[in-house]
Amino acid sequence: MRRLVLLIAAIGCLLPLSAIPAELPEQSQYYSIQFTAIPVAHKERGLTLYNNLKTKGYFVYFFKTQVKGADWMRLKAGLFPTVTQAKEFGAHFKRQEGYDFFVANADVRIHAVDADRQIIMTPNALWEKNHSGYSELRLISPESIEPVDVLQRMEIIESPDGAHLICRLDSREYTLQLEARQTVAEQAESSIKQDEQAGAEQAESSIEQDEGDAQAFFEQGFSYYKKENLKQAKTYLDKALRTNPQHTSAYYYRGVVHYRQGNYDQAIEDCTNALKINPLHTEAYNIRALVWLEKGEIDRAIKDCDRVLKIDPQNIAAYSTLGVAWLQKGELEWACSDLRKACDLGRCETLETVKKQGYCQ
Repeated sequence: MRRLVLLIAAIGCLLPLSAIPAELPEQSQYYSIQFTAIPVAHKERGLTLYNNLKTKGYFVYFFKTQVKGADWMRLKAGLFPTVTQAKEFGAHFKRQEGYDFFVANADVRIHAVDADRQIIMTPNALWEKNHSGYSELRLISPESIEPVDVLQRMEIIESPDGAHLICRLDSREYTLQLEARQTVAEQAESSIKQDEQAGAEQAESSIEQDEGDAQAFFEQGFSYYKKENLKQAKTYLDKALRTNPQHTSAYYYRGVVHYRQGNYDQAIEDCTNALKINPLHTEAYNIRALVWLEKGEIDRAIKDCDRVLKIDPQNIAAYSTLGVAWLQKGELEWACSDLRKACDLGRCETLETVKKQGYCQ
């Protein structure tokens, strides 16, 4: 059964924000993938999905559209300069999240703050893009689903010092606080202070500061993880967490590394820490559920899968893990039901393996 559990462990690598192209082309060249549409009457389901994907590191947005007189909440993800890149992302997205897709024009507007920073306007939110990737600044209308023409009605006004932006939409106004630009004198003064501080720090801290911040360490660790170099991946994920003990993704991926290395207690600890920071991190629950199975704690695995499905009712990995958990408990009917659900959503490997072993015929 251990071999069967490992079959569903390939949850895979999430596409980090840094993997999105650094340079954005003109608006007409943007492409996203459309992956689902939900009736506006059930918008809470769509908002839960949106928040779940956002916490995983995806650039995602939604807007209202009409189909045969009915209002729908359409969701899109990704921002790419070519159709080919969008298709590659869509294939990755389907493997990870289980949604079919098609490539469509992106519904965004870009406001360049400076050479290294842009404000991305989507129909439902304002995002900031910098060297670290994308981050949502605020939802525009959390109480309603706006149509796509909201993009034409938005107005962005930047303060002269670059300290904040004002976004005006109809009668509403949102102020975004940004990191102010430094003058040459301020940059020089800041540099002197940094040099003085560096001289007082321990040698290891100085080296790490020179190498980069927590996000840079995380990205190096993630790169090693993709190359299956788990030892080096853990080294850089350790550095990321020493630099920023609140880095959710570093906890999560270090938990995955521990799991794959058989360090189950450490994997549980890291996944738990990730969940303390972000209680909606479904992949942390999924990995922890797999660890519970390895430790023989089947009921705990089931409980974590149930938590995932409350956040994301279409989560393929949770259904796969649940199926194996019920199988281990001897609940064949429930096991087959969950494995068939996972297969319906796009992941049939575990069901086929179980069938070869004589179950779920």
